[in-house]
Amino acid sequence: MVVLPAIRIPQFRVSPLARNSESFIRTFRTVTKRNTSYPELYMLQIIITLAAGVLGFVMARSFVRRRLRFVDAVHSPMAPIVAGSVAAVVAWPAVLLPLVTLPTALLFGIGTGFGTASGARALRNHEGDHRRLTP
Repeated sequence: MVVLPAIRIPQFRVSPLARNSESFIRTFRTVTKRNTSYPELYMLQIIITLAAGVLGFVMARSFVRRRLRFVDAVHSPMAPIVAGSVAAVVAWPAVLLPLVTLPTALLFGIGTGFGTASGARALRNHEGDHRRLTP
């Protein structure tokens, strides 16, 4: 068995000046550390969230007014709640995308519910307004 001699590293006393420079280096490193926050992405997420809510409202309102015009179930008080819940559940997997968050999916569902209610209200208010095609 070979025994290696121990290497002694001389211990030097640390002067107060050296301690202050070390403190300066630590402070400098924390101050100049790269900031990983991107405020532009937060603004983009807010825009995407608001656009999802507006898109859900507009699409649901036009769908109810065009396609569900003769369906009596759309006038039920539960129709907007069911439509909003289904839309939120359908939009839930989109949360896996980078800029889409959970509030985006929820706001899409809320917008869809309000759009359904608005479309049904528009149909009730204009029920007597029959348009005739004249030759």
